[in-house]
Amino acid sequence: MEAGAPIEKVVANIDDGDRQRVAKTLHEAIITGRQCHNSYSITHASGRRVVVTAKGRCFRDAEGVPSIYAGTVTAFEARKGGAEADDPLESHCIAALNIATTRRHALAARYLSSALNVLRLRQ
Repeated sequence: MEAGAPIEKVVANIDDGDRQRVAKTLHEAIITGRQCHNSYSITHASGRRVVVTAKGRCFRDAEGVPSIYAGTVTAFEARKGGAEADDPLESHCIAALNIATTRRHALAARYLSSALNVLRLRQ
């Protein structure tokens, strides 16, 4: 089993425009135990921008205390020049993924993430 980064460190690295929304979604997932989906951007110290799609859940121990955090993260390097995608289909999929994530349409988000994986493999 891999050890992940502390949640505070993860949230601190999220771009300003996405940070509050992602923090709120993570907080709700910890409180409710429901699965969460997020799509957000991170800028590395090197200046490289990465678009991240994450899905996870917080599990509780026998006493009901949040204790295990499990999930998956898919990261894609953003395009040069500030544009997230040169391909209009990819741009629309990214926009649709963001909408599906915001509206908590888990199945739609999963399909859109898969579509983005296929589109990026063919480039």
